Amino acid sequence: WGSYQWNDAEGKIPQTKFGVNVARLIVKGEFAENLSYHLMTDFWTHEGIRPILMQTWLQYNTGKYAQFRVGQFKYPFGIEAYPALIKWKFMNPSYVTGGIAKKLGKEGAFFRDIGAQVAGTAVISKDFALLYKAMIMNGNGSNVFENNNSKDLVGNVGLKLPYNIIVGGSYYTGISGDSVDVGENGFAVNVAVKNKKFTAQAEYMSASYELSATNTEKPAGFYVYGTYMILPKIEIGVRYDSFDRNTNSSSNVSMSRTTISTGYYFNSINRIMLNYEIRDDEKDIIKGNLLSVLFQAAI
Repeated sequence: WGSYQWNDAEGKIPQTKFGVNVARLIVKGEFAENLSYHLMTDFWTHEGIRPILMQTWLQYNTGKYAQFRVGQFKYPFGIEAYPALIKWKFMNPSYVTGGIAKKLGKEGAFFRDIGAQVAGTAVISKDFALLYKAMIMNGNGSNVFENNNSKDLVGNVGLKLPYNIIVGGSYYTGISGDSVDVGENGFAVNVAVKNKKFTAQAEYMSASYELSATNTEKPAGFYVYGTYMILPKIEIGVRYDSFDRNTNSSSNVSMSRTTISTGYYFNSINRIMLNYEIRDDEKDIIKGNLLSVLFQAAI
């Protein structure tokens, strides 16, 4: 996954750069019937982080109603970044997804943690189904062991409706930190429509971090987007997202963005994508707009 970026920060010479966002190796298969494994390593990231183990898990499938998974993997909070990276509709996640779901509290990162999960689907009728995921985890992020005695709990439920509409929500609760415990809670509600040519999705997230008896940080925000295949290989999309870093503060905490996207698909997982982000940040008033081009190849 390679990219090119152009940033027109106000009052500065526009900055441009080429980068290799991620080179990812995935090994997966089955040890036996209904017992599968998955291993994923990233060899490079655009954040300059060294090669890192992203996922490693075992899963036992009992059928549609329950699949049990143990290891390190994406926790089921939020829906924007939960699909595989090569399926994302926009190059960068929304501000609220990055600010809350990505780190799930104050210490996590990469949308992943170590723990155990049960998930399944209960078909109600031809057009209705109940989807669920529940995970117990350390709560400290990828490749990090527990640093306190409190496990974090994450859950996600959804209801599949006619016309491929899914409504649902996520919830998490836990404790972060070792020297000073920080109580964490968060929730999200979402609606999505996914068809062959058209997709639309919206989600609201809110979190609460009890930093002290008198100091509670409450980030919150939302995004809404739509995409459409105007030709068999060309997709366009628009997303608007808004994020308040702390609703308990009244100054320099809000940020918003409109992203315009165009993608050319060689097939379902190989593509060239262009994103133009129109950004507004009260904390960083000189932050300019961002043009990004993605070159994605997957085997």
